[in-house]
Amino acid sequence: MSKNWEEFWTVGEYGTLFKRDQLDKSKQLGGPTLEWSYWDLARENALAYPNREAVVDTFFGTDSENRRRITWSQFFNDINTIVLNLHDLGIKKGDVVLTQLNNCVELYYALVANSKLGSLYPYIQTALGEAETKDVLKFLEPDITITHPSFAKWHLEYRQSHPKLRDIFVVTKPNDSIPEGTRPFSDLLNPAIKAKYNEALFWDLLKTDPLFPWEIVPTGGTTGIPKMCFHSALTWPHYHGQPIVSRCEFGPYDKLLVFGPINGGTGTTFGRIAGLLGKACEVYLTVFSEEDACMITQEEHITKWVGIPALMIRAATSEFFEGYDMSSLRMVCYAGAPMPKEIAAMFWARGIKTRVVYGTSLSGGCVTTLPTDSKEECINTQGKPHEGYDVVIVDAEGNRCSIGEAGEVLIWRPTNGYYKSIELNREAYSDEGYEHKWE
Repeated sequence: MSKNWEEFWTVGEYGTLFKRDQLDKSKQLGGPTLEWSYWDLARENALAYPNREAVVDTFFGTDSENRRRITWSQFFNDINTIVLNLHDLGIKKGDVVLTQLNNCVELYYALVANSKLGSLYPYIQTALGEAETKDVLKFLEPDITITHPSFAKWHLEYRQSHPKLRDIFVVTKPNDSIPEGTRPFSDLLNPAIKAKYNEALFWDLLKTDPLFPWEIVPTGGTTGIPKMCFHSALTWPHYHGQPIVSRCEFGPYDKLLVFGPINGGTGTTFGRIAGLLGKACEVYLTVFSEEDACMITQEEHITKWVGIPALMIRAATSEFFEGYDMSSLRMVCYAGAPMPKEIAAMFWARGIKTRVVYGTSLSGGCVTTLPTDSKEECINTQGKPHEGYDVVIVDAEGNRCSIGEAGEVLIWRPTNGYYKSIELNREAYSDEGYEHKWE
């Protein structure tokens, strides 16, 4: 492999590794040419299915009367209100809007709103402790944060020495108090802002660029600062999301029960991108329990479980899986970890198909099983590479392995690399641009 760092390692304003000639290679590998952003998908869904549910969450509680239900029409209207209010606060392309939220509709809103603004959008885990959260804030230097009252103290303490953080919005449950020095998230949903803007003109002027990196995806783990993967619409939903949605056959008649947090790679794929691209309804468990997962599957007529397999296994092997009506469930789609073959086989024996996605936070999902794959292939393999990717296995000398041989997995596709970290990028990528050291 040649040592041509000067040509490969291009570092722009935000440290992106993307070069346009990557598009030529990816197109030769069958990669897509798309123009939409998340906001465009939300608009399309609102026009096509205005009264169909876009999201159901359990942030206020799992009982049916506490579940919040948002239609696509309301979803898109709320998104636009948030965009206008953030714009009125001076948020522009390249500013940083950070969320630290549990599974809730507001986390979904933030993704789509920032996709239209072009503001950099990192979503960090709620499992982080105080020191880790403050270190992440120092690294990302947000202009606005959106969090819960329980984390607001850390954000307020950070702001004392970092005045760049102008506003902290808190997402609350009924009867929660608003910490002093913060603002309620409802301020971003104030419809009075619409009187200040000519919306027909505003949305046309606020153009999005599918090549502009803005989405910052954290890697897993709660020790130290998570690595931050830098993505554009091209590198995340276009190349990563589109094949997954197609191969998992998500559609407008699906209701997806999301297992695990949606503020990471696996969660964002299944908990937000799947709904937007597949026009499916997302159903969020804010706090997981085996009984709640099975009860909601029955009551909401869930068609697919999506997300982290460890939690699915707990639900499927519990007494509640037999105690509730699971007849609506027809597929289990998972990523982030393997599923034991005997559990996958149990799903198939009940007429529930499985789909597995393999990938990394940098590459996104790069290998997924296909609708045409047999039961044995779905249980025993990781699937086939996505269009636009080159996924190879090499031996210790760097030679491609033959079928049946073991080696190291290398992943190539258009990439922006890690956010603000040249050294991490040098460690993660080979000289030819293949990802070979990753989380």
